[in-house]
Amino acid sequence: MPPVYEPGASPARPHAAATVARLHREWIHRWDRREGDPEFDFTTVFADFYDFEADDVILFDDADPERRVFRDAAAFGRAFAPMFAALRRAEHAVEEGPEVLVSDRLAASRMVFVARLTAADGAVSALRALNSQVWRRGDDGRWRIVRDQTAVHPVDLHEAAALAAQAGG
Repeated sequence: MPPVYEPGASPARPHAAATVARLHREWIHRWDRREGDPEFDFTTVFADFYDFEADDVILFDDADPERRVFRDAAAFGRAFAPMFAALRRAEHAVEEGPEVLVSDRLAASRMVFVARLTAADGAVSALRALNSQVWRRGDDGRWRIVRDQTAVHPVDLHEAAALAAQAGG
């Protein structure tokens, strides 16, 4: 689905919406892991995505067993990096979106994705997730994530494969 624009948007807004949509798609694939990949380092992998310096960041992911709300990107990374480092493989496909709304220095983006995760012992699981993010354009012109909320639910492997095939991934 194409990005959504505010009615009467300035010519810069469609470009900003397309940029945020591209970044959101790239963001999910940064979580991909393959056997033999270098050690997963959240700060390195996502240095250009999350705002690591802001004091108003709010991040939440259902996949966190402790269901914590994080107020800084580094803490979020410390919680999730071990989970992804322990995976043999992580594959993601975008099922729907991203859909983006832009207003000056803020953009809201929504996307549905499917993940297939292979544990170190070879056990495979899958999930479908709805992810919503708020991006803020900094003084340097770069968009960075300041809000990130992911709601997940497990799906069986056949459903995940069908959803990924529909998504082209």
